[in-house]
Amino acid sequence: MSLEEKILASVRALPAVEGPIPVTETSHPYCAMKYSRCHMDLADYGYIEEEYFLSGTANVYDADENGEMYIKHEALPYKNRILVRRPKDLSRYSGRVLMDILNASSGYDIEDGWDRYHNYCLAGNHIYVGVTTKPICVLALKTFDPMRYASLNWASAEPVPQPAGKYGHGSIMGTEEGLVWDILSQTASLLRFGGENNCVGGAKVAYLSLSGQSQSGSYINCYTHYFHKYLKNPDGSPLYDSYLNIVGVGSRRPLCQQGPETPYIRTRGGDRAKVDVPFILISSEGDMLLFGDTAKIQWPEDSDDPDNKIRYYEVPGTPHTNIVCEVLNSYEETDKTGVIRPPIAPETVEGHNDTMLEYYVCGAEELLFKWSTQGIAPPKAARFARDENGELLRDEHGNLLGGLRTPYLEVPAASYLGSSTKFEQGNMCGEKNPFPLEKMIALYGSLDNYLALFREAVEKQVEEGFLLPPDAARMIAWSVETANKCK
Repeated sequence: MSLEEKILASVRALPAVEGPIPVTETSHPYCAMKYSRCHMDLADYGYIEEEYFLSGTANVYDADENGEMYIKHEALPYKNRILVRRPKDLSRYSGRVLMDILNASSGYDIEDGWDRYHNYCLAGNHIYVGVTTKPICVLALKTFDPMRYASLNWASAEPVPQPAGKYGHGSIMGTEEGLVWDILSQTASLLRFGGENNCVGGAKVAYLSLSGQSQSGSYINCYTHYFHKYLKNPDGSPLYDSYLNIVGVGSRRPLCQQGPETPYIRTRGGDRAKVDVPFILISSEGDMLLFGDTAKIQWPEDSDDPDNKIRYYEVPGTPHTNIVCEVLNSYEETDKTGVIRPPIAPETVEGHNDTMLEYYVCGAEELLFKWSTQGIAPPKAARFARDENGELLRDEHGNLLGGLRTPYLEVPAASYLGSSTKFEQGNMCGEKNPFPLEKMIALYGSLDNYLALFREAVEKQVEEGFLLPPDAARMIAWSVETANKCK
C-alpha cells in the first residue's frame, strides 16, 4: 500500500465501541455536568450525557527534514474515551455535531469548547462530542476513578520501565501522544458511518465541525496542515464540514512524542496547508502576551478561494480564557485527578476581565455553518493595530486599537487588558478597570445615552453575524448592570 492508502485506511477505520459506560452512585464520567461548578442538570434542557470507550489501532506519524509526513509506527493499539451530550428526543436534533478536542494544558480534560458554546449547543439542539486527546489526561482519568478507566490505553511502541516518569509539559514516558491524529479521524468516521453504534443514538450526522481551544487549537493547526487532504469520506466529501480554532492560532503541536516533549512550534507561512472547508481562527488579546513575541508569528490571511476558506479574527480586550465559567469542573472533581488545582479561586477574583469572547465563538460556529451549507462567506475584520516595531497600540483609555471591535470597546465602560500582572494567572484572566461615574458622564453625557449607544453597537454586530440574538440580549443586560453599578 502507498502512504496515502495507509493513511486513508486508518482514517476510515471504525473503532470498537463500549458503552454507554454505566453511571452509578460511586462512578460517573469525569467532566459530568452534574458535578460542574453549577451542577447543571442536562435533563432540564431535554439532554442526556453518555460516556463511551473507543478502541482500535492508530498510526504514529512524523515529518522528515523537508516537512513531509511519514508513518513512524503502524497500527498501535489504543483505547480512548469520548463524552457525548445530545437531545434525549432525537426528533429535536438539528443534524449538527460539534466535536471538540478536550484541552490538556492543566493535566486533565477541560471542556473548553463546551465552556464556550454550551448555550448555543443546547438552544440549537446540537450534539456535543468531547474527545480525550493526550496520555496525561488518561492518567488523570485513571487517578480520578481507577476502576472506571483502568482499560484506557495510549501506550507507545517503545515501552519504558514502570512506573514511567514524566517529561516536561505533561508528557509521560512510555506513552505516545501522536496517536491522537488517527483517534480524532476514526472518532469522526464512527460518528459519520457507525450506524446504530455511532455513539449519538444512531442519528445521522449531517454536519460535523471540529473545534479546539488554546493547546487544542494548536492541535487543530497541526491536524489541518498534515491531514486535511486525507480527511475524505469514501464518496469524496469532507470528513469535517468546518474547523474552529479558539485562542490557539499562533502555534501547532508536533506530530508525535519524541523524548522530552516539544510542546509548540510557532507557525510560519509554510505551516498552513490550504483547507477547502470553512475554517475560522480566533485570537484573544491575551494570546498576544501569553504566547511570547507574536509580532513574528505568521498569522492567517483571510481567503475566499474554494480550495482555501479562511477567516481570522483578533478580538481586542478579551482574556485568553474565562476563569469563572460555571460549567467547568468543580474543584472537588479536579482534586480527585491528583493534579494541582489552578491557583485562582474564581469566587475570590476581583477585577478580572469579564468580556465575553464566548459570544463571538458562538457567532463563529453559526458563521461556519452558513458558510459550509449555504456558501455565505463571513465578514472580514481588521487586525490588532501595531507600530513599526510590531508593538500593540492602545487608545486613551488603555484599550487595544484595531481588531474585531466589540461593543465593550466601541462603547467602553472600562479599560480592558487581555493579560494582567495583578493575579497569579493574570496572563489567563486579564484585568478590568471600570470607569467612574464622572468619566462615564464626560464620555456619554448620561448613562441612558451610554446604554443606547451600546445597544446600537450590539445590534450592528447581530446584523453582521458576529453576534447571535440570545448573546446580544445577554450583552445588553450586562450593559444595564454595568450602568447601575456606576450610580
